[in-house]
Amino acid sequence: AIEANGGVLFKTVGDAVQAAFPTAPGAIAAAIAGQRDLLTEPWPDPPGPLPVRMALHVGEAVPRDGDYLAAPLNRLARLLVAGHGSQIVLTEVVERLVEGALEAGVSLRPLGSHRLRDLREPEEVFQVVASGLPDQFPPLQSFPRHPTNLTIPPTSLIGRGNEVTALLAALASGSRLLTLTGPGGTGKTRLAMEIGAEVLDRYPDGVFFVDLAPLTDPALVIPTIATTLGVREMVSQPLFQTLSGFLMDKTMLLLLDNFERLLAAAPDVGALLATSAQLAVLATSRGSLHVRGEREFPLLPLPLPAADHLPPLEVLAQVPAVALFVDLASATQPNFSLTSENAVAVSTICRHLDGLPLAIELAAARVKVLPPAALLARLKQRLPLLTGGGRDLPARQRTMRDAIAWSYDLLTAEEQALFRRLAVFAGGFTLDAAEAVAPEGDLSILDGVGTFVEQSLLRQMPGVGDEPRYQMLETVREFGLEELVRAGEMDDTQQRRGEYFLQLADRLILGSPLLMNLENLTRVVAEQDNVRLALTWFDRRGEIEAVLKLSTLLSGLWFAQGLYQEGVQWVETALARSRDVVSAARIRALVVAGGLARFQGDYDRAENLIAEGLTLAREIDDSFLLGEALTYTAVVALRRGHYEQVEELVAEAHGRLGTLAGSLPEAIPVIGLGLLGLAAASIMQEQFDRAAIRMQGAIDHFRAVDSAWGLSDAQAGLAAIRYCTGDIPAAATLYWESLQRAHAMNIWSVLPSSFIGLSAVAVASGQPEVAARLLGAAEGSAASLGMPIFTRDLPVRDRAIDALTGALGPERLAVVREAGRGLTREAAIAEAQAVAAAVMSTP
Repeated sequence: AIEANGGVLFKTVGDAVQAAFPTAPGAIAAAIAGQRDLLTEPWPDPPGPLPVRMALHVGEAVPRDGDYLAAPLNRLARLLVAGHGSQIVLTEVVERLVEGALEAGVSLRPLGSHRLRDLREPEEVFQVVASGLPDQFPPLQSFPRHPTNLTIPPTSLIGRGNEVTALLAALASGSRLLTLTGPGGTGKTRLAMEIGAEVLDRYPDGVFFVDLAPLTDPALVIPTIATTLGVREMVSQPLFQTLSGFLMDKTMLLLLDNFERLLAAAPDVGALLATSAQLAVLATSRGSLHVRGEREFPLLPLPLPAADHLPPLEVLAQVPAVALFVDLASATQPNFSLTSENAVAVSTICRHLDGLPLAIELAAARVKVLPPAALLARLKQRLPLLTGGGRDLPARQRTMRDAIAWSYDLLTAEEQALFRRLAVFAGGFTLDAAEAVAPEGDLSILDGVGTFVEQSLLRQMPGVGDEPRYQMLETVREFGLEELVRAGEMDDTQQRRGEYFLQLADRLILGSPLLMNLENLTRVVAEQDNVRLALTWFDRRGEIEAVLKLSTLLSGLWFAQGLYQEGVQWVETALARSRDVVSAARIRALVVAGGLARFQGDYDRAENLIAEGLTLAREIDDSFLLGEALTYTAVVALRRGHYEQVEELVAEAHGRLGTLAGSLPEAIPVIGLGLLGLAAASIMQEQFDRAAIRMQGAIDHFRAVDSAWGLSDAQAGLAAIRYCTGDIPAAATLYWESLQRAHAMNIWSVLPSSFIGLSAVAVASGQPEVAARLLGAAEGSAASLGMPIFTRDLPVRDRAIDALTGALGPERLAVVREAGRGLTREAAIAEAQAVAAAVMSTP
C-alpha cells in the first residue's frame, strides 16, 4: 500500500513502521488501503483481525543514510500513541493540505484539541473516515490540559536521558525541592523545561516557569513568582501570605530558573514549601540553595568521544556531545552530516568545548560559513568565536563569555582575584598549588575553592591518594586568563606557578625519573600540562637550570608514553644553552637525553650524551649520579651487543650504588635497571638460568620501591625467559601481568614486549592467525612510538616468526601481520588477553 501510493518505507522499529510520502493525499490513500487490506486478511480466529494504529503528520525531513532526520517524527510518535487500533489520525497541518483533494467517500472528522505527551501546546486532531473502515473509537488517549506557561523549545534534548530519568524518579518519590546545579552553558534551563513537560499530567494545578535571570534583588523573588501565577498583592496582607494562601491546596510544580544571584531568598522558597504540602520546586542555579529537604543534581557537561581513537561512525554519532553538534549543525545547514572526512574535526571540536551544550550550540551555528576543519582551527581562542546565539535567547546565553561573566560577577573582589589566578593552571591543580599562586589577603584558599565549586566554576576531581584536585573547564579557564591579563597579574602568577613546580621537582626527582615510583609517576601524569607551561615560561625567561630540572621531572612520563620527540626538543634545547654548566641538573639531563636517543634507536647519539654525563659525574664525584650514568651506558652497550662491557659497567655502577642503597632509597631502582641489563645480556647469550636469577632480582628491587615502569618491564623480561625455556603457561601469566600494569599506568613503551610475547605464546598453543596479528600489533605499537624492539625481545620475536612462517606460509603471514599493525591498542589488548586467558586456564 505504501509503495503503490508513492511512499518509501524507510524504517521499522520493533512492530512500528515509518514511511515518507511526497504528498499528503498519497499518504492518506496508503493508510486507507493498508487498513482495508488488514481488515480483509483471513486472520486465524481467534485472535481475529490485527488492529493497527496509523498516524500522519507533515514536516520538513532531511534524507540521511536510508533514514530521515526530522523533528516532526517526535510529534508523529506522540500522536500515534494517542490513537486506537484500526484508527487513522492526523494533525491539523495535514488536514489543511488535503482540503479539496480527498477521494470520493473519504472525509476527515475533527476530534478536537488534545495535549499529547511531552508536547507543550495542544494539537488539533482529525480522524480519517472511509467506507469499509471502522467508524467509532473511544476517546483519544491524550492527557488532560493543565495550566502552564511552558513553551516548546526550538531544539531537541540530546544526551540527558539518565538525568531525566533520575529527576523524574526523584519527583515521583516525593522529593519537593530539586536543584539542578552546574556551570553556565550546561543546559540546566533546557533540562528543567523538559522535566516540566514530562510531568504536566502529574500536577493538575499546573507547571510554571519562573525566570529569575533579570533579578538582582532577592526580595523580588516572591513578587516574581506571584506575578507569574497571576497572584496580586492585597493591601490587607503581605504578598508572601497571599501567595502561600493561594498555593496551600495546589498540586503544582514551579521551575525557578537562574537562582544563583538570589540565594538569600532561598529561605522564602523553603517557607512556601512548608505551607503547601503538594507544591514542588525544581530550581536551576550555579550553586545549591541550602534549604532543608533539598536534593542537588549536579549537571555535568555532555559525554565526549575518547581522545586517543574514534569508534566506528555509527557509534560516534551516538556520543551525546557529537550527536548534539550534528543535530544543531543540521538545523543550520540541512545537508550537513557526520562523515568519515569530518568525524575527527567534529570530535575534537566537542572535546575543545568541554561538552558544554551552549558552547556546542554556538559553534554548530558557525557550520553554515565554516566547515568543521576550519571551525576547529579557529577554536584556539574559544570565547571570541562562540558568539551569535539566537536573538530570542537571554543575553547571557548569546555568548559563552556572557554566560561565564554571569558567575564571575557574583564573586567578591577577593574571590575574583583568586579565581583568575587559578586559571593559570592547565589540567587541574591541588590546594598546595592554589596556595602558591594565591594573592595576598584574608581569604582562605579552602573557602575560596569551595565557593568556586559551589558556583560551578570549578570541578572537584580524583587526586593522588587523599589529596583533592580541582579543574576549570577550558572555556571558563580562558575567561579567567583574560581577566588575569586585564588585572596585570599574568607574569607574577606564571612565575609563582613555575617556582611551585620547581619545588615539586625537588621532592619527586628521587633516583632515575624513568624508574619513578607509582605514586610519584601518578603525580607527574596529573601535572604534565602544568609542567609544560612552566617549562615554556622558564625557557622564555632564559632560566635554563629550571628548564633542565623540569625536563628531568617529565622524563619518566616521556619514556613511559613514548613522547620521545617532545623530550628531545626540551632537553636538548636546555643542554645547548648550558654547555658551560656543571651541575646535577645538567648531568641528569644528559642521561635523560641519552636515554631518549636510545629509545629512538639513535645509539651513537645516546652513547655520546651519556658519556658526557658520565664524565661530569666523575668530575664532581657524585656516587649516585655516577652509578646512574654507568647504568645507562651499560643499557646502550647491551643494544650494541657488547655483553662483556655490560657486565663491567654494571659491576662498577653497583659498587657505587650499593653503598648508598641503605641511606638513599632512590638508588634501589637504578640497581634494578642494572640487573635488567645484565639479565638481557644473559638472555642474548642463552644463559637462561643466570638470566632468571638476575631478572627476579630486578623485580624484587622495583617492587621494593613500587616502580611501575621497572616492574612492568622486568615481568615482561622474566616472561621472555620462561618462554625460551619452554614454560608457556608461566610466560603467558607474566606477559599478561606486565601488560595489565603497563596499560593501567599508560606505560606504552612496554606494550610491544607483551604483544610479542603473547604472539609467541599464541603460535605455541595453536593459534597462528591470532599470533600473526599480535606480532603485527607489536610492530605497529613500537613504530607509533618511534622506538625499536627491546633487545631481550628479539629472540622471542625470531622464534615466533619461524613458527608462524611454518604454520601460515610467508604470504599469509605477511597479510595477517599487516592487519595486526592496524589494530587499535584496545583491540590488540583484547586479543592478547584472550590468548593469555586460554593458556592460563589450560591444566
